[in-house]
Amino acid sequence: MGAPLTDPARVASWLGLGTFTDLPQSEQDRATEVVGTISDLVRGEARQDWAGIDDAPPDVSAIVLMVSVECFGNPDRKTSVTIEEITRRWKNGDLFSASQLSTIRAYRPAQSSGLGTVQFTRGLTANPISTPVGGGNPMVLYDGRGY
Repeated sequence: MGAPLTDPARVASWLGLGTFTDLPQSEQDRATEVVGTISDLVRGEARQDWAGIDDAPPDVSAIVLMVSVECFGNPDRKTSVTIEEITRRWKNGDLFSASQLSTIRAYRPAQSSGLGTVQFTRGLTANPISTPVGGGNPMVLYDGRGY
């Protein structure tokens, strides 16, 4: 596992669990593992080798934090839980949202916007091509302008 792309202590702060050091050691370890795993997935998706928090772009660190919070709060990726008459539902879907993936993939090296041009030639000479016509002027078959 590579270095985390966001501080695992931010997971506890985001969830309102107090300071990171107030959490039991097992929860600190779990938060560190979640952030590290999500960081590795983001590196792979972006095809980047960011060394850590200081090396990663701020928007990437924010995405790692948001997805880590989701995984930390719902480690089984459940879509709903019912306790007595109360049901809590979570959005069912992929680990990363479409907008998060778009942001992450924008950091891929040598990425194209999808638009481009292609230069080509027809392989014809620039010299006019003509053929003699009996009893008249030669007929021009190709005028050399490339049409």
